[in-house]
Amino acid sequence: MPRRAAKLAGLETSTGGDRFAKVRKEARRVLEILQKEIRRAEDDLRRLVEQARIWEQAIGLGEALPPAPGKRRGRKPKGVASGEPAAPRAARKPRAAGPRVDWDEVLRSLPEVFGIEDVLKHPGAAAKGKAQSYPAMTRWQKAGRIEKVERGRFRRIPGDEAQG
Repeated sequence: MPRRAAKLAGLETSTGGDRFAKVRKEARRVLEILQKEIRRAEDDLRRLVEQARIWEQAIGLGEALPPAPGKRRGRKPKGVASGEPAAPRAARKPRAAGPRVDWDEVLRSLPEVFGIEDVLKHPGAAAKGKAQSYPAMTRWQKAGRIEKVERGRFRRIPGDEAQG
């Protein structure tokens, strides 16, 4: 606002000073104090959330809290430079579970000495993949149905055909 108009509007004193300068200065000071207090409270909250996350993992709750803002778990997507936000990803459809596998039947179909490659020749086990075949082999071993011969090779224990 030009000086003459400000003086006519009554906002300027006869000495040329702004009547609201002190009020604005005080308002800026109060705003700065509030902003500092907000930043301090946000920092405290971030620390508390991270501490809660650590306790949840320690007692086995996993991810009960949502990920902290700005923090991603896992690796960065390929082709994304550091500091750039990642492009939104399309939602994945859950994989169909497929038919249940009769693991006893898989065991019966195996030769006397076998490895994971022999297990995966069975169509049911092949459909499930190694990720579920290894746990099945571990269950067989714990149940005494197979024994380890050497690294990656197992032997069916005789008399297993009667079980199942």
